[in-house]
Amino acid sequence: MNALLLISAMALAPAAPLPKEAPLQWKLAKGDKFYTKTVQTLAQTITVMGNDMDQESVTTTFNKYEVTEAGDKGYTIEQTTIKTVVKGNIPGTTEAAEKMKDIKLVFTTDEKFEVKKVAGLDKMLEKLTDGNAEANKLVSSIVSEDLMKHALTELFKITPDKAVKKGDKWKKDGKFPLGPLGEFTLESDFVFAESEKTDKVTYKGEGKFTLPKVADQNLPFTFTKGELKLDKYEGEINFDSKAGRLKSTSTTMKTDGTMTISVNGMEIEIKIKQDVKADTTVSDKNLADD
Repeated sequence: MNALLLISAMALAPAAPLPKEAPLQWKLAKGDKFYTKTVQTLAQTITVMGNDMDQESVTTTFNKYEVTEAGDKGYTIEQTTIKTVVKGNIPGTTEAAEKMKDIKLVFTTDEKFEVKKVAGLDKMLEKLTDGNAEANKLVSSIVSEDLMKHALTELFKITPDKAVKKGDKWKKDGKFPLGPLGEFTLESDFVFAESEKTDKVTYKGEGKFTLPKVADQNLPFTFTKGELKLDKYEGEINFDSKAGRLKSTSTTMKTDGTMTISVNGMEIEIKIKQDVKADTTVSDKNLADD
């Protein structure tokens, strides 16, 4: 085929369809309600003075969310814990789970769902510790405001600044709080994998560990030094762009490292290895009824 015929053939050929774009953004109005079910599986090994302690747990949490305010400047979202069930061999977790029932937290976010304020945390801590001041001080270092903010952020972290099509990539920075251990500063890469029955996004991230300040620890011992490696942080998100709702999300996280604690002037090295998997399902129906 000569050049003229080739050009003519190309001009007459039907144009290839453009890749579908999807606005992967939540659409919420005042009065909207939705429910979540989160299953978190934890397997960890803590090594102290050569002795290994293996711990495992499966925590299933059912939450209800109601949008009480919605506008151009942000949202107010009320979270109610319907039920929490814990199975495993970590002391105290089953008792704490039973106390979580009916606890309410109120989150105030900006227009991009960045959490600015959490109300109700003091009442939650009081219920978890039965009003014991010393226990409250300890638990507050574990169940912190940053941890509560992160939990809600996980529902909304997908949102890019504009509509995307298959193959598009974007980045997001954030923090992953580890309670009294410190936190990871995350850099995550997102990829819009497909858009057929569902809008699927995959992501992988890297993290830099930061040890908490001594003044912020509120523990019977003090972490004086340590380094945790984020060996794996990746997941998958399924979104319904037409409804403007997340359908499900799955995250896998593996950490490994060494921490040093100071107890009564004596320093003890602790090795920590964790494998965490969290799966969340979002629905218009109460998933605790299933």
